[in-house]
Amino acid sequence: MEEGVGFLDVQGINSGPVGSQFTNGYLNPATGPASGGTSTSWPVENVFGPLLSVTFGSLQAPAFSSTSASISATSPPAAVGPADVYALTNDGGMQILPEAFSYGPTPIEVTPNAATAEGGQGVIFAYGFGPTANSNGVPPDLSMTVKGQTASITAFISNAYGPDSPPFPLQAATYTIPPAAVGPGDVTVTTSSGSATMHNAMTYLPAVQQFPLPGAALAQGVYDPLRDVYYFTDGTSVRVFSRTIGAWLNSIPIPAAGSSERLWGISLSPDGSMLAIADMLGKAIDVLSPDSPSTLKAFPIPQTFSAITQPVGVAVNNSGIVYFTAQNLGVSGAVPGYFSLNTGTGQFTELPPDSSGLGGTANAYSKVVYSPNNSSVYFNADGVPFSINTATNQVSYASVDPGCCYGNYELALSGDQTRLAATDYFYDAFLNGESYFALNLRETMNIQYIYGQKLSPDGHLLFQPSTLGIDVFDGRLGNLLTRIALPVTLSPN
Repeated sequence: MEEGVGFLDVQGINSGPVGSQFTNGYLNPATGPASGGTSTSWPVENVFGPLLSVTFGSLQAPAFSSTSASISATSPPAAVGPADVYALTNDGGMQILPEAFSYGPTPIEVTPNAATAEGGQGVIFAYGFGPTANSNGVPPDLSMTVKGQTASITAFISNAYGPDSPPFPLQAATYTIPPAAVGPGDVTVTTSSGSATMHNAMTYLPAVQQFPLPGAALAQGVYDPLRDVYYFTDGTSVRVFSRTIGAWLNSIPIPAAGSSERLWGISLSPDGSMLAIADMLGKAIDVLSPDSPSTLKAFPIPQTFSAITQPVGVAVNNSGIVYFTAQNLGVSGAVPGYFSLNTGTGQFTELPPDSSGLGGTANAYSKVVYSPNNSSVYFNADGVPFSINTATNQVSYASVDPGCCYGNYELALSGDQTRLAATDYFYDAFLNGESYFALNLRETMNIQYIYGQKLSPDGHLLFQPSTLGIDVFDGRLGNLLTRIALPVTLSPN
């Protein structure tokens, strides 16, 4: 059943005719007050025998009737909440409509369940918000408050699972989360059938801090724990942000290595001595010391294949060996997509494996992650995670993966090197699959993820950005712990 389990008594199965056959439909209306007395009906497509009884839960409907194509019944008084509706016929047939009638509105889940003090955008799933007919008009009697503040309802979805998916009449409403003070708060929904409150269903966090950078088009970033700054790639420079003073510092200009320039991937060596940058349009790898930007050296990538090789993801170790992924434009089929660069000699090396069977070449969102002990470098080929031993160039594949061309290019490693995340799966450092994103059905709807996963230093938490804000997952079990709404858009993608 929906988010649950149904049990059948197999010892009680009857032989011979089993009675009228029913198909499931939605009640109209599907909600009413707890005092009962709501006249409701629902269509029945197949021919059925005379009705014996209709119950709402275990309570007998005070009145019921039928035609050749529908059943009608009056709801008895009952407790607030959803009720299964049963229709029994004299020939032994039985129709079960699970949670088909809601005494008052019955909220099921608020998502996001957290927001910053400025508010954001949210969705609430429930039974009994309004008509089950396929309609997107917001019911005029539906209202909502969050922590005592009126929440503006922006849209109504009469059948959250889709109009052709009875029997569960789950509904949803999107709304604007109002600003409020830091702390937990109740969410209350009201209709003409009654009111229902989910206590402490929304938690307000402190307001976001914003640090404008007019004209910037940032692509990737990396944190420098030695200097307590972040480096971000912009079009033609590396932008530097200080956590200590909470302000942007002087940028590091990167001269173009070719006729055009677009800085993309960026990596800091574990000892903090080298910064490596992928110039996508310039088709070069740039390497410099953060303490002495004038040490910049550009390494143009030899264009020796029948394609335009553009570097995207990049990682550098303490010895100046750069591993990178490249998207190869203008050619289809198996072409190299994984390379290394020895900055001491300027030598580029094609790495095994080539892109054959790995979902094609890398794309702009491909990343490379170095283990801080310099022993392995990790890649994700469109859903196929693998690692390369930096001493032997031996390739190891993940024990579990969603398969070529069915994943994404996300890749994140915890600071203690114990957890790796790729394509919504969690692995240990040896790419043994251990868990994956474990969202319920409601949590998968009305959400769009964008690139930028990060694991906490101990790997216990994973932060996944979305168009709404940030999802926080348990990094071991994959359960969604908190969905945070933000008042800003994290990415235009």
